[in-house]
Amino acid sequence: MGGARCPTFVWGSSRAAVNRVLFAIATEIDPEFAWLDIRLPTDEPEEAGPVELGWIPDHRLFFTRRMADLTPPQALKPEAIVRVVRSDDPNQDVGAFADFLRLPSLTQTIVADLGPAPRGRVLVVSNSERVRDYYPRSPEAVRPLIDAHLAAGLIPMFGLSGTSGLGRMAMDMVLEVRLTDPAHWREGWLICEKSPAWTSIRAGDKIPLSAVGSVAAAFLRSPGGLPGGRGPP
Repeated sequence: MGGARCPTFVWGSSRAAVNRVLFAIATEIDPEFAWLDIRLPTDEPEEAGPVELGWIPDHRLFFTRRMADLTPPQALKPEAIVRVVRSDDPNQDVGAFADFLRLPSLTQTIVADLGPAPRGRVLVVSNSERVRDYYPRSPEAVRPLIDAHLAAGLIPMFGLSGTSGLGRMAMDMVLEVRLTDPAHWREGWLICEKSPAWTSIRAGDKIPLSAVGSVAAAFLRSPGGLPGGRGPP
């Protein structure tokens, strides 16, 4: 995928396929990526993906069943920042703090747990459609939330199963996984809807899943997990 270290959105009709593509892209860009899996208490078992198969080590795997954990905070009022920032803090520190407070509470916890990474740490958020109703719908309104992730040292990558909305275009790269049955993944396609100018992939490109080495490897990978890897709670 050209090693694009940028905010990315992957969507399609098959959750298992979307999650495998996310795993492939994240592994290629940042082998130490973190994965946040959003579950609903009523979720039924579904086709196995990277989490269910134990591909992600425990210290980089996060779960939530509480949608409030990922609800964006209300707009910050200046007085809320003044109460916790010293008057002698440089302006850039105040700006970084304000950006951090724009992140959902669970994302703030993940940032603290992961610690700094020289080139930013990839954070995959799978099943993001489950919190879609809590977020803005337009790209213009979504982008400040993405910028807050970047300011906190995260490179966010979101996965969505089902029909996507226009808000996805706030990302730098947008990919559709056109595949209904992961068992027949060789018949599937990766459709690029948006990409940065400096990458080798362009909007409108239609690439066979089998032609992308990291993606093919994710579909061919054996079910065995990592030592100590855990499935969903």
